Formats: sequence, C-alpha cells, structure tokens
Amino acid sequence: MSSSITTAVSHDSLHIPLIDFSTFLSSTDHQEKLAVARAILDGFQTAGFIYLRNHGIAKPVVQKTFQESANFFKRPLSQKDALAWTTPEANRGYVAQGREKVTDATDPEEIEQLRAAEGEDLKESLEIGREGEEGHPNSWPEVDGEEFKTTMLDFFDKCKDLHVQVMRAIAVGLGIEETWFDGYCDKGDNTLR
Repeated sequence: MSSSITTAVSHDSLHIPLIDFSTFLSSTDHQEKLAVARAILDGFQTAGFIYLRNHGIAKPVVQKTFQESANFFKRPLSQKDALAWTTPEANRGYVAQGREKVTDATDPEEIEQLRAAEGEDLKESLEIGREGEEGHPNSWPEVDGEEFKTTMLDFFDKCKDLHVQVMRAIAVGLGIEETWFDGYCDKGDNTLR
C-alpha cells in the first residue's frame, strides 16, 4: 500500500499527499480501500488538500477538455462577453480579466476603478454548472459552440462522478456507511471553472 501514497508537495511543513485512487475504485478488499480512504481523510485533515492519480478520468478526456478550454479563451472578447457571468445565485458564465479583484471597497465607482486598473487579476474564467437547473442556465457560445458544450458537459459529469467517489472514500475513512454522502452530492451542484 505504501506505493499508493506518496508526497506531491512538501514545503515549509506543508505536506500534500499524492494518492493512487485506483485501489479505492477497483479493489474488493475492504482493508485496501480503507487504507486509501484513511489517506484521503488524513490529507484533508492535515493539509486541507490532496492530489489524486489514477482517478478514473482518462488522460485523453482531460487533454481534450483542456484543449477545448484553450480554444474558448482564444475567442474574440465580444463572443466571451456575450456569455457574461450574471448572478451569484447562478454562478455561471464568463468572467473577464479584472472582474474578481479582491477588495473590501463598497463604493461602486471605486470598485469600477479597481476593475479597470491593470496589473492584477489577469485570469479569466467560464463557470459551468449542472445543465438544466431551472433559473440558472449555462451560457454556451453560439458560434461553433456545440463541440465545446458537449466536451464540457461530459467532463462535468465525469468530475461529478469522481466527487461522489471521493466522498465515499471520506465516508469509509470516517467509519460510516460508504454511501452516506451520496444524497448530498450526487445531484451535481458543483461548478466547473
């Protein structure tokens, strides 16, 4: 089992484990699954983070998703802005560079000046949630967007399924029924960013 758990990051007393998740996903041996589950739980309890390898999402799927993402961000700003993020409740849509600068300012003019300033918050993102959620539609490109939509929704579903499996591992690590968290996370109320 020791080969299933290594350290991905070790710096300044922070140790983030790299855990081979394939044993939890495929083993029928309870003790093997329990060892992986405890490693996951320990990683979350100590570092607050873990890295998973052999998590069940095929590398070509990840590569295709990242390529579609890169293609999306090469689009003209006008196409991306047409998909602009709208409300915190929906948490979906395009977020332009400068939109998410951290401040405790409350004056709208001051906030706009901060957004317009260069040198900070160079990221841009697209938030995608569960498809078909009433009142909170995803935003998809109208021009050549079908492949992007299909790829992102497929990846969203694969990540949702992985989320359920990680929560099952946490349950096993806690010594409770493996499916205890299913009803809290199997719907897919997550955000793919």
